[in-house]
Amino acid sequence: MLFADLKGSMELLAERDPEEARRLLDPVLERMMEAVDGGIGVLRAKIQGGANNWDVVQVESEELLLGCEEGLFEKIDWTKLAGRDRFL
Repeated sequence: MLFADLKGSMELLAERDPEEARRLLDPVLERMMEAVDGGIGVLRAKIQGGANNWDVVQVESEELLLGCEEGLFEKIDWTKLAGRDRFL
């Protein structure tokens, strides 16, 4: 479940009809949901099902440990990305 407060959303939507409000708000909510769509269970299911839709993920330390233990993550080949020092 996602709880969020979009600053200024009430002022933005107060005078609009519900369909227009949804048209404006839905893309924002969708991006927020994508940002929190995670956890080791989701990662595991997507990888095992061949449905992973990312190149790089950011995970918490507990998920990193579990994912490494389960072999879910791959090492980055920095030579293909112009070198590690350009990113870290």
